[in-house]
Amino acid sequence: MENKKILAEVVCPATSRTYDFVLEAGMTAGSALKKIAAEIINYERMDMLFSDIGSAELFCDESELPLAEDITLDEYGITSGSRLMII
Repeated sequence: MENKKILAEVVCPATSRTYDFVLEAGMTAGSALKKIAAEIINYERMDMLFSDIGSAELFCDESELPLAEDITLDEYGITSGSRLMII
């Protein structure tokens, strides 16, 4: 069975930019946070951007609440077109 893909817009105030990410609906918010942080660091070439990934959080723009790391994006109802924020 193929994993459902989500195209999400991710806002990053630290870089004052917005990024588009393709994420798997079945991945946990914690896995998504790590993937997003790693790709932004690589893209921006800023190793110190998220120097302490343990203090970074992923938020859903609709609920304005941080996403628990062990809950999947699908369980949160995040679908293509959803907007997330990494802080």
